[in-house]
Order: sequence, then structure tokens, then C-alpha cells
Amino acid sequence: MSAALLDRGAAASTVRRRLLRFLVAVVLAWPVMSAYGQQFNSDNQWTAPHGVATLALSLGQEYSTAIAVAALLPDTEFNVGLTRFRESPEDRTEAHHSGIFYVKRRLTENEAGNAGTAISFGTGVNPSYLSAGEVTDTFESWFVTYGYTAAFLDGKITWDLMPGLMVNMDKDRENETAWGMTWSTRAAFYGIIPQSAIVAEAFGTTGEA
Repeated sequence: MSAALLDRGAAASTVRRRLLRFLVAVVLAWPVMSAYGQQFNSDNQWTAPHGVATLALSLGQEYSTAIAVAALLPDTEFNVGLTRFRESPEDRTEAHHSGIFYVKRRLTENEAGNAGTAISFGTGVNPSYLSAGEVTDTFESWFVTYGYTAAFLDGKITWDLMPGLMVNMDKDRENETAWGMTWSTRAAFYGIIPQSAIVAEAFGTTGEA
């Protein structure tokens, strides 16, 4: 058998394996395909290469967001955006806008580029803190988070952990300040679906905010 035929056979076998993995993933995800979706609350240590800028748009039933990300400095991202919240009778809030601004700085990174640490600070990422219909808007809600990313099995599995602190100023008629702790974590599994990952996430808050 010629080398060309062997190469074709190997390529066909690889395609079949990837197709099988994709079909298995679809079957496993089928029971939850009707579930509601949302943006990730967690993040990782990765930042865009210096000089790269992107624009991300998201549309949803509760809110829609447009955010621009620009790596104006090495290992540093600047994020600016706008969120449009729809009217919510359940929370007794009217439709409103809220700005987003935060800076993300990568602190450390391993040689493979798939693990490291980062810190983020800004306002507007948690722009709709609700308490009996009151809304804490941009520049009234601030946050800082520390991101830790670990890689396993040559990067086929990554784990992100993000503890953080947030403060909501002037949260009620008495102009009280509310503090809170935030946390989020996620695990990403690569190699199951070609050029994609299966991600599991958990997050929460504690405190007045």
C-alpha cells in the first residue's frame, strides 16, 4: 500500500473520530438544549495580544450588550461597553441603560500560554443590583477580581477560579454603602468537539451587595 493511501486512510479515520465525538456531545447535550443561556460570569488569565481590538455583541430576553475590548498596552485590556436592560415587572424596574468600563491586567503566564493569573477592576459589570426595585447603576457599583487559571493534561482541561470584591454605593435612600464578596469558577474541556470546548461554570455572591 502506498504512502499516499496510508495518509488518506489516517485522515479519514481522524475525521470519523472527530465526527463521532461531536455526535456524542450533541446527544449528551440534547436534554438541556431548551435551557436558558447567559454570558459567562467567570474569566481566565488570557488577554488579547498588544494592539488587537474586538467588538462583542450579545442579545437576550433580559438585556443586550455591546462591548469593545482593546489591548492598548502589553498584557492589558481596556473594556468599554453599553448594556440595555428591558423592563422587568417582576423586579419592578423600568427599561434603562448602563455603561461598562473595566481594565484587565495579566500578572503571570506559563510558557504554554494556557495558565497564569490576572486582575480586573472596574464598574458596570454588575450594573443591575436590585433591591425592591432600586437599581445601582454605573459608577455606583465597583468591583475587583483576581483570576487564576490552571491547565491539566497538556491544556486539554483548564480550570479558572475568580474570587472578587464588590461595593455598591448609595444603594438606598439613606445613601448606605453595601459590600459583598463574589466568586466564580469554571472548567473547560478541549478535544471533545473540534475547535471548541465544553464548559461548566458556577458562581455566586455573599454580603449585602
